[in-house]
Amino acid sequence: MLDGNKVRVLREKRKLTQHELAMATGMQDTIISRLEGMVSNAKITTVLKIAKALDCPVKDILSDGALSFLAGKKSA
Repeated sequence: MLDGNKVRVLREKRKLTQHELAMATGMQDTIISRLEGMVSNAKITTVLKIAKALDCPVKDILSDGALSFLAGKKSA
């Protein structure tokens, strides 16, 4: 699962607005806002687009639970 807080932190670190990130991914501003607010789940294609636009590895924007799952560990 996408971690909206991690997306927001990376976006702000790169001095991008939600609108600029939306334009870079081909999404609407409201989608970025909902994902950052963790109001909405992201499809894998969305996660890939966001990682590419933020120039970061996908793992940098995944939740800790998702990373544990991918590493084969049970999350608490």
